[in-house]
Amino acid sequence: MKKNISSAAAVTVIMMCLTLGSKFFGFIREMFLANFFGTSYIVDAYVMAINIPQYIFAGILGAVATTFIPIYSKEMEEGGRLKADLFTSRTLNMLAIVSSGVAIVGVVFSKQFIFVFAHGWFRNPSMAPTIELATFFVKITFLGIIFSSLAETLDAYQKYHHHYFTPILANYAYSISLITFIIIAHGFGYRWLILGVLAGFFIRFLIDAVATRIRKYRHKWDMHGSSSVKRAFALAVPVFIGSYMTQITILIDKLMASWLPEGNIAALNYSSLVTGLFVMTIGTMVATYLYPKMSRAFVAGDEQELRHHFNAGLGVLFVAGVPISAGCVLYSRQIIQVIFERNAFDAASTTMTTNAFLFYSLGIAAQIPILFLVQVFYSMHNTKSPAIITAVCAGINVIGNLLLIRPLGIRGIALSTSIALIVNLILLLVMLGRKRPGLIARNFKTKLMKICTATFISVGLSYPVFRIVSDRLHIGSETLLGVIPLGIVVIVAVLLYLVQMKLYCIDEFKYVQQFFRKRFRKA
Repeated sequence: MKKNISSAAAVTVIMMCLTLGSKFFGFIREMFLANFFGTSYIVDAYVMAINIPQYIFAGILGAVATTFIPIYSKEMEEGGRLKADLFTSRTLNMLAIVSSGVAIVGVVFSKQFIFVFAHGWFRNPSMAPTIELATFFVKITFLGIIFSSLAETLDAYQKYHHHYFTPILANYAYSISLITFIIIAHGFGYRWLILGVLAGFFIRFLIDAVATRIRKYRHKWDMHGSSSVKRAFALAVPVFIGSYMTQITILIDKLMASWLPEGNIAALNYSSLVTGLFVMTIGTMVATYLYPKMSRAFVAGDEQELRHHFNAGLGVLFVAGVPISAGCVLYSRQIIQVIFERNAFDAASTTMTTNAFLFYSLGIAAQIPILFLVQVFYSMHNTKSPAIITAVCAGINVIGNLLLIRPLGIRGIALSTSIALIVNLILLLVMLGRKRPGLIARNFKTKLMKICTATFISVGLSYPVFRIVSDRLHIGSETLLGVIPLGIVVIVAVLLYLVQMKLYCIDEFKYVQQFFRKRFRKA
């Protein structure tokens, strides 16, 4: 048993490092984009073109991939690998047909989609080049949905079989493709930008397809719609509604930003990408690792195992998320300066992006656990509850945008999103407690108070250290060397935080301590 726990911890740490590396590549991509194109209309068009197909039509296709694991787990339990793989083939065939139809619709009606989701551009004659460029970009990104939807399902297939690294490798390839084409676009024309997205989706699908082939999966061109395939798509509908509401909310953020001066859409994009680094690295890593395990525990009726995985995952996410959120709020401008401020991304771009990032950061602590909590519901074959909650929070976000955009501008859009995320987290926890009494540990509230106290002390005390280090080294945050004082502050804050975790007897600190002791003994 101890060996299994150690092995699981090792896999988790390796996954975290690889995922962090993947997100680092994503950051490099955005740094190249900011360096060459700043917050210009080109980036506005690029961001909008990527968002529209991914957020609207890719939602249902991604929802099928999300519901794939619970159904596949049941097929494996009842009929073994052959039956489960046949279900995989039928699901992929259905996705290929549906996504091809979606791609055709997107190519034909590309300008109409731009009109709906960036209506503010059409009221300003000077935005005509942005509209023309975004229309061209959208045609290309819709074609990528075909490869993206198939890759998502193949990712889920591999994760079920404990092959976590190939999907991460595929994401590396995707980011490298985008970086390559950003460099090409800088030298040969900005229209090359969007071809990197299409190439990235195809390469990601190709890597996943080859990996599943190597692992003995044999695809069958069987178009029969079995009850399992129908159930997967039926379960996907509530997931799609929830995802759709989330994505529409993001698109509404962009729509609202299109009424603001040029560059605000790009600023929203850059700031959300920085927050996304933490959310995707920590939240996705934990959810990816524990989702298949919770699905198996639910199918097997093992309540104790389900409770163990749930509380372990939730504890880790809050221990990491709360201090990250506080640190991003306190050092919002310095973080944006270090990452982006150079060449085309000037001080004005930094100010615009910081305004959004600061208020987005308020919601990081809530956003990190949300994906995990949603997948807890999915593992129990309950896709309706998260969809209802997401719809309610989408409405809150839209109302918040309408109320706050006039007095606060881009800051109001980001603040509204953070408020909706906090409400989303609270509703998910309340609903889960009612649907599954006893699942949430009794000491959860006490643990959360201890985490908040430790965060307030450690992050608060780090700021005087930052001021002293910056003044003594004479290093400004607007240069790459600005990472030095920020790095020193992170180390100080983490050490203070860990000391308090030990003093407060937080379980997650003990797990980390035991894991590293075992690693050093083996070394």
